Amino acid sequence: MPINYPRLERTANRLIRENGRPVTIERPAQGVFNPTTGETDFGAGSGESTKFELMGVLREYEAKFIDGTLIRANDRELILDGRFRPEVTDRVFMGGGKVGDIIAPIKEVNPGGTAILYKIQIRT
Repeated sequence: MPINYPRLERTANRLIRENGRPVTIERPAQGVFNPTTGETDFGAGSGESTKFELMGVLREYEAKFIDGTLIRANDRELILDGRFRPEVTDRVFMGGGKVGDIIAPIKEVNPGGTAILYKIQIRT
């Protein structure tokens, strides 16, 4: 029997909704660099960032994974459902305050071409 990836995606989304907390992902404005003026033009958006409201599960790394270099003691892992693809330049907020910045690489759980969830390392 083949694996039903859309069903796995729905299950992951449901579990994140049931067990997660509200998360705001703030994506800084993307400007266009003008080499003539040496400035970045943000156009009509005036450089305003875009905010995305999601649900996510924030958890601590197990001690055995903390090596002080790739994963530090204050780093956290944020799990988001596959409907939103985060970027390294995004900022993460929970409970009204900034949780931290996203550290590369962003891990996409994507069996069979269906994004099930994203695992993101957050550094404060």
